[in-house]
Amino acid sequence: MRYPMNHLGTKLVTTDVPLLKSEGQVKGSGASFGKIAFSPDGKLVAIGDASGRFTIRRTWTTWGLLRTYELGSKIRDICWHPVQSDTLLIGCGSGNFYCLTMEEQGEKVIRLC
Repeated sequence: MRYPMNHLGTKLVTTDVPLLKSEGQVKGSGASFGKIAFSPDGKLVAIGDASGRFTIRRTWTTWGLLRTYELGSKIRDICWHPVQSDTLLIGCGSGNFYCLTMEEQGEKVIRLC
C-alpha cells in the first residue's frame, strides 16, 4: 500500500475517524463567536461574539437561552469561577472587565474597570 508523504518525507497514515454528530445549532447575532466557556458543573455555557453579544444557555435542554447581554465590544475572554458556578468574568475588547453573578431574582453585574 502506498501512503501519502508530507514535505519531510514522513508517511501520512490516516485511520477511520468517526464523524461528529450535531446536537443542534445556537442562533447568534450573525457575528463570529469569540469565546465559548462551559460552567464547572457543565450545566451552562457562556458564548461571546465579535459584536459584543454575550449569552448564557442551558446545556441539558436544546441550548435554552437564559440571559443575553450587549456589552458593546468584542468578547475577548470568558472565565467561570471554579467554585461559585453562578459567577463568571468577562473581558471585552474595549478594555472593560465584568464580573457577573446570577441570582434567583435577576443578576448582579459589576464593571471592574
